[in-house]
Amino acid sequence: MHKLALVYSDAQGRSSDRTVWPLGSFFWGAVWTLVAWCEKRQAFRSFRLDRIQSMTGLTETFKLSDGQRLMDYLRQHGVDPQALAEGR
Repeated sequence: MHKLALVYSDAQGRSSDRTVWPLGSFFWGAVWTLVAWCEKRQAFRSFRLDRIQSMTGLTETFKLSDGQRLMDYLRQHGVDPQALAEGR
């Protein structure tokens, strides 16, 4: 999987450059977000798609380890990935 380079604006309009490992895109009822592992923060982050100023696919790839996968993100947010997969 390939890394992405983002220029992202926060809620106050401040821009930051991020290199992220994309995990998924989700609609939360009002906005779409990109869930990713952020190299700058060394943690999961959700980026609102409407605040991404630019996005570039990089040639550099990444390999997820325990604690960096989508199922780890879901568990951190109280979602059972197995139950989700089974439609429960």
